[in-house]
Amino acid sequence: MHYRLISRNEQNEVVKSTEAGDDFMAAVSQGAHLRHELNAAYQVDLISVTHDGEEHKLAQLGGFA
Repeated sequence: MHYRLISRNEQNEVVKSTEAGDDFMAAVSQGAHLRHELNAAYQVDLISVTHDGEEHKLAQLGGFA
């Protein structure tokens, strides 16, 4: 399993997708850093990707009011 970070704008459109490796805590840290770089107009979803390509949303960093 590995992790992917998906950045979405206010219209829920995927703006950026970044591979985040296979270490969960490092992926969370990378997601928090990315969220800070993108600023308030974006959210970052932390997705787990299994070996067969199945994706599961694990966390959402940021969001919209």
